[in-house]
Amino acid sequence: MTDPLNNNSRQEYLRQEYISRINRVIDFIEANLDQELSLAGWMPASGYQPGDRLCYEIMNNNPKEHPEGKHIVDICVPVKPL
Repeated sequence: MTDPLNNNSRQEYLRQEYISRINRVIDFIEANLDQELSLAGWMPASGYQPGDRLCYEIMNNNPKEHPEGKHIVDICVPVKPL
């Protein structure tokens, strides 16, 4: 059986790592607002690089049913650690 304390510690570590990566990306974006931003530019700031798989989109709604006729789309880009 897994020690729940160990699992909680791991979850907290992963949570803090996620927060740290997000903050690095935000800092990078804020420092470069006067330039064109691209995935290739800010991805390394987050500790990742492009992955080897294909990008894909998830269509989350029917725009005909949206009050403003908008598409709600998730664009998924595969990544891997630097």
